[in-house]
Amino acid sequence: MSEENKSQQLQLRYEQTTALYASQFVISTNGEEVIINFSSGGLPDKETAYLPVHTRIALTATGAKNLANLINQALSESNKVIVSNSTNKVIH
Repeated sequence: MSEENKSQQLQLRYEQTTALYASQFVISTNGEEVIINFSSGGLPDKETAYLPVHTRIALTATGAKNLANLINQALSESNKVIVSNSTNKVIH
C-alpha cells in the first residue's frame, strides 16, 4: 500500500438523503452471511397479513457482528444521562 493511501481520510458523501422508516425486520442467516429485510409494517389482507420489504441488506457474519456492536455502542451512548452544572437539569 502506498503512503498516499495510508494517509487518505474517508469522508461520507450523502448523494441521497432520504430515509425509509423500518418498524419491523426479518433476519436470515446461513452461517456465512446475514440478510436483513426491513419493512415499515404489515399490511392486512382478507386472509393473510403481508410484510412488504422495502430494503434488504446482506452482510458477512463478521460485518453483521460489527454492525451489532456499533448499534449497541450507539444505543449505550444515547442512553447516558448528562447533568448540566449550569442549569442542574438532566438531559437525555
